[in-house]
Amino acid sequence: MDYQHEAQLRRVILHFVEAAADRGVSLPKIKLVKLLYLVDLASQETTGRIATGLDWIFYHYGPWAPALDAVLDRAEGMYFRRVDWEPRHRQHLQAANVRLGGEAVDDPEVVYLYLPLPGLPDEPIDDDGLAGTVASVSHRWIAADTTKLLAFVYSTPPIAQGGRYTPIDWSLVARPDALFSARAVEFALDNPTLKELDEVWLQWSESGVDRWSDYAPSDTLFDEVWAEALQRMDVDEGVPAPNTRIRGTLPRGPSE
Repeated sequence: MDYQHEAQLRRVILHFVEAAADRGVSLPKIKLVKLLYLVDLASQETTGRIATGLDWIFYHYGPWAPALDAVLDRAEGMYFRRVDWEPRHRQHLQAANVRLGGEAVDDPEVVYLYLPLPGLPDEPIDDDGLAGTVASVSHRWIAADTTKLLAFVYSTPPIAQGGRYTPIDWSLVARPDALFSARAVEFALDNPTLKELDEVWLQWSESGVDRWSDYAPSDTLFDEVWAEALQRMDVDEGVPAPNTRIRGTLPRGPSE
């Protein structure tokens, strides 16, 4: 992963770390990984490509990206700190994963919790589309129970239809634009209809109907027509306070 992609991925991770702290919830590593997967899933659905630059595989607890460890290690101590998860939480995760069809793997990497450090540098996500996707995923899932998050991730097509210990197949993700393109064919105008519309438009443009009349402003700010309009407004809204109206001539520009 090059520096540019890692910097963008770090900003996304930092958003989730701060969002969890703001909501007063914990952010275990397994949850962070699944949130990043959901960002790429949403990006694939809307743009046809993933956003994080990670190479995902279907691992013990669902989607996993081997390159993520190095990114987290480099960010640790500068952006957030890592603490060990309590054994009871680890056992709960193991049991939940087995119920969801996974394996009871003894993997200490998943029991880390991430907490933001004070005085974090301001690194906003500079891609507006990605920032919106991250905010949407964060709003829905950052405070959700990890078991519910795992259940949802396991139901997504790349995991539900993919093979364990194989690369994630993003082609399994359905894109809405396929539906829109089909509807576009269905509602496309045929040639006779387009020709008829062109003829109607030509008749309207040549007739001059509904055209704006030319208007040349006068030299004074308030001509007679404008004054009458103001008088009618006074009747409708009440007479304004004295000396509130502007009077005088229009200022001339430098070229006049």
